[in-house]
Amino acid sequence: MPAVFSLVTDYVSPERRGRAMAVVTTGVPIGAGFALFGGGLILQWAATNDVRFPLLGATQPWEVVLVLFGLSGLVVALLTLTIAEPRQAAQAVETAQRETAAQPAAAPATESFLAYLRTRPGATAIILIPYVLLGYIQIATFSWVPTLLMRLHGLGHAETGIIVGTVTVVIPIITSLIAGTAADHLFRRFAAGPFLIVVWIGPLILPGVLLIALSPGVTGVVAGLVLACAVGGAASTTVYVALQAVTAAPFRGRKLALYNMLLQVTGLGAGPLIVAAITDHVFQDRAMLHLAILVAVIPAWIAAVYCGFAGRKSYEQLRQRISLQDRG
Repeated sequence: MPAVFSLVTDYVSPERRGRAMAVVTTGVPIGAGFALFGGGLILQWAATNDVRFPLLGATQPWEVVLVLFGLSGLVVALLTLTIAEPRQAAQAVETAQRETAAQPAAAPATESFLAYLRTRPGATAIILIPYVLLGYIQIATFSWVPTLLMRLHGLGHAETGIIVGTVTVVIPIITSLIAGTAADHLFRRFAAGPFLIVVWIGPLILPGVLLIALSPGVTGVVAGLVLACAVGGAASTTVYVALQAVTAAPFRGRKLALYNMLLQVTGLGAGPLIVAAITDHVFQDRAMLHLAILVAVIPAWIAAVYCGFAGRKSYEQLRQRISLQDRG
């Protein structure tokens, strides 16, 4: 992910990056949906056929799924050989222009990534925190929605899978494309640019979580899931545009990698675990899962909203600094 978004930044002009990032981001829910539905179809086919691969011999149906998806990955890997390195082309043009103008080339940047972060740690942290915490809220909640629907609302596995799968695949695709276009618009009109999406839209994730946790019926849970998915899709799409706009070119890939690492640790790593721990050790009642979700996410929501509004000024200052560096 850091590599692909770094490439998008090199290929696409700043005022069009929101839509480009949105198109790339839709690959995540599309890929997840294809993995579930396509994997299920392959599994069903393999269960009724004797499938043999060279060197592997007879295989189990689940092995067929993994082998076929693995082979498709090799094909995609070969396709990356067709991608041109945009920075080399840009550097060649810049060198030619300097030679024509008889200007000396600028000295290459030698600052390390850690040194770069240490020069502006507060601003970097307060900009990253809202996105990381919104990701934590989304994952901590969504991880337990299937269990919530089955445990508290009596749905079966099939019904739950259809509902959750449909919402979590369709809604992020729609909101990603809308948010990408909005990010481009905000980039041109406001100094805080795409960061305003997390400031304005981010707080709406809590009403979605409240509906999920406290609704007496399935309809309310689905409505909350739709709202939370929409907010999460908007934030997770525009975060890449927002971070790229306030990061010096040599460090953009690593800044995105840092964000992804923090999201994995706090979201996938801690989110579901904290909800489970609160359910088992604080309430000591599995029927209190819905309240455990609220206890786990509300403090994170408060911190995310505060850092979003407080970080707006820092974002504007960093963007101005990067713009001056790019001109220089």
